[in-house]
Amino acid sequence: MDYRVYSKRELECIADDLNRRYDETRLTKPKAVDVYDVIDLVGARIAIDYLTPDRSVLGAAVLKTSQLYVWPSNPYVEGMVPSLKLYRKGTVIIDRRAVRLLSCDTGKIAHGFAQGLADRLGVPVKAPTELVWADWRGNYFVAAGKIERRKLVPDKTKMGDFVMFYPKRRKK
Repeated sequence: MDYRVYSKRELECIADDLNRRYDETRLTKPKAVDVYDVIDLVGARIAIDYLTPDRSVLGAAVLKTSQLYVWPSNPYVEGMVPSLKLYRKGTVIIDRRAVRLLSCDTGKIAHGFAQGLADRLGVPVKAPTELVWADWRGNYFVAAGKIERRKLVPDKTKMGDFVMFYPKRRKK
């Protein structure tokens, strides 16, 4: 991974520009990041369904309007059959039972993004406390990063973990 070193001033300018495009009031009055604001910003729709009876698939991103099979409930009951459901392009389907975030540092702050997502979706969320790394086989792990030879690499002396966040209020 290559990186560019930004000065503090450059980072502040970039952040201010993003805030102006998204919500200019954040420049004068700090407010917590709302998970649905982020979802709206990227233009995604959320659907919460049972994708498999055995939790072998916990989520999916719909890249092309498609019909997918969904299950009526969990756990599986003998004779239960899935039904087809239409999902529009840009929908993120989340399993009703739990979400695992593979987004760096989202579990670092007790009342941060992961907790907000758990509260809004009404399902538990498992999130990493540090950066998420993947090896060439697709296995992932959580660890801090360090710079070696101008590249960001895992610092395996500072391993992180996944932390569970449980809904604290009903979804809106």
